[in-house]
Amino acid sequence: MINNIYHLEYDEDSFAVGFANTQDVRRFRKATLGTDAIASEFDGMELTYDPFSRGHKITHFKDFFVGGLLVVEEGKQELESILNGFGQWIPMKLDSKGVFFFHPTTTLDIVDTCNSELLYHDGYVTGVKKFAFKDFDDNLPPVFKMAGFEHYGLTVSSRFKEYVEASSLTGLSFKKL
Repeated sequence: MINNIYHLEYDEDSFAVGFANTQDVRRFRKATLGTDAIASEFDGMELTYDPFSRGHKITHFKDFFVGGLLVVEEGKQELESILNGFGQWIPMKLDSKGVFFFHPTTTLDIVDTCNSELLYHDGYVTGVKKFAFKDFDDNLPPVFKMAGFEHYGLTVSSRFKEYVEASSLTGLSFKKL
C-alpha cells in the first residue's frame, strides 16, 4: 500500500466544541502542543458546544482542538484497536455526557523544509502553503504530529483514513497533504 498523509477536516455536522471554563484553554493548549503524555489534571474537564453552532447532529468526531481527536464513547470504542499505543485517551464531559480526547504521542520528522512552501515572518514559520515530504516508508503510524510543525495539528496516514472510511464513524473527512 502506498501511504499518503492527510490533514483532518470536520464535517459541518460535527459542530465546534470549546471549554466550559475559558481559563482552561491556555493550560490545555500548552499541554497538548507536544507529544508528551499529559497529566490527569484534564480528566473530566467540562466542554461545551460553541453557541454559534447551527444545532447538534450526532457525529462521532467533534470539532475541538487541532492537536488531537475528540470523540464520543462509541467512537472511542471503534478507534481503540487502531489508536492504542500511539497516544493517550483523556476522558472529558460534553453536556454531561462522556467524550474522549485522543492526544497523540508520536512525532515523525518527515517534512522537507527546503522544498515545502512555508511562510516566514522575522525568521519564524508562520504558515504553510504546501508541504513537501522526505522519503518515508509505507509503515507510518495511523496518527502522528510532524516534528517542527506540532502546532499544525494531527496528521494521519492512509491506514487511519481507510479505517475510518470503512467504519460507521461520522463527522470527519480528510485532505491529502
